[in-house]
Amino acid sequence: MEENILKLNGNLSISAAHKIHKNILDALAHPGDIIVDIKESKKMDISFLQLLCSLNTSCLENKKKMKIKADDNFRMLLENAGYLRGELLNFKN
Repeated sequence: MEENILKLNGNLSISAAHKIHKNILDALAHPGDIIVDIKESKKMDISFLQLLCSLNTSCLENKKKMKIKADDNFRMLLENAGYLRGELLNFKN
């Protein structure tokens, strides 16, 4: 199956939520699974994690898989925010 790479970098916080949401919708419109690459992000907040959860839900509804490429700092953010409980997000570094 095809994979779409959704590369997000820089500021991944509430101030960029509208732009991030548009990029997510564009990625969902294409066939194939989605890889979210955030290895070069500088800042993120809980609003970004909420967008990722929404993307994950949309992927499941559309029989797509979502993977996240990030660093260990992102994993720590997920753990601290409680997002690694169950299978909310598929993280790989």
